[in-house]
Order: sequence, then C-alpha cells, then structure tokens
Amino acid sequence: MLFFKTLMLALVLILRLQSSAQASIFLGVSVLAPHLGKWSAGESGATKLFGASLPELVLHARWGLGASKWSILPRLSYTPLAKSLSESGETLRVMRGSLGVSRDLFWGLDLQLGTGVLGWQVAGSGGTVTLDNGNSTSVFGLPSESKIARSLYLETGLGLRMGRLRWDSSVFANGAFSSRLAWSVASQFSWGIL
Repeated sequence: MLFFKTLMLALVLILRLQSSAQASIFLGVSVLAPHLGKWSAGESGATKLFGASLPELVLHARWGLGASKWSILPRLSYTPLAKSLSESGETLRVMRGSLGVSRDLFWGLDLQLGTGVLGWQVAGSGGTVTLDNGNSTSVFGLPSESKIARSLYLETGLGLRMGRLRWDSSVFANGAFSSRLAWSVASQFSWGIL
C-alpha cells in the first residue's frame, strides 16, 4: 500500500509543478492479462495463453510538451478486487506505476513507450499444497500473511483519443532485466476528468 501511496503523491506533486504545461487527467478501467502463456491456476500445472484477467482501476495523465507532438505519461493502476489463486484461499492484487512518453501520430492516435514497477501482493492463510511438477509432484508453501513482490517492466503501446474518451492498449515485458522475462498485455478505457 505504501507503494501505491508514494506513486499517488508523486503524481499530485508533478501535476502542481507542471501547471504551465498542457495537462489532461484520466480515470478509467483496464484489464491486465499477466505472464502470457505462463500462468497456471490449477493443480495440474497446465498453462494458458490468457491464464488470468485482472480488472484494474487506472489514473493517468498526459502533459503536452509545448507545441511538439510529444507528451509525458505517468500512470497508476490497482486491482481492487482480489483474484483467487486456488481453492485454499490465496488472493492476488496487482499495483502498477509507470512513466512514459508518447508521440502523436494522426487522427488522435499516439505511440507510447515507457518503464514502470509492477507490484504483486499475495495474501493467504498459510499451509502447503502439492502440485504437479512435470513427471512428479512437489510440495509448495502457501503464504500466511500478505507479501509484495516487485519487478521492473518496459512498455510499448498505442492510444486513441476521441474527445474526452481514451483507449490505450499496451504490451509490456515483466522482469525485462532478469532471467524471468514474461510478456503481459493490458487494455484500458478512460475518461478525461480534467
């Protein structure tokens, strides 16, 4: 939660400092599909391309850089509804904070590039579970309290503005600087509130 509060404070401070730039603030909803082809939610260990769909609330801004076609894009998102991971009660929430840039192309379409931090909050009641591990089974511990894991990601995407309505779609590489690279996608609709 400290992660989310820190990013929110940073967004508010940047907004106040950038009063001379052209700013737009958007509030919306998103669907995040993390770790494409690697998500396993069953005891068999089988994976699916879109193994999980996590609904998110999103707050983001766009600051136009003068007369250029470039903008700065800070973004915060959070899954308010915990995703159940198994029958034994573990839940997952995801927090994302990113900073990127966009380049207006044509007809309200823009190209986006950025980097961010992804926070995975897993909570449970403890114990163990036996899962299929290829040709055998293995015993895995279940969390007995809330834990947060963080990773960096790189992001690219497209956005389309239609008046106050925006649609953004992104592909990003989780753990882009580690040996555990995983691809994720997100699509969001948002409404300009300022």
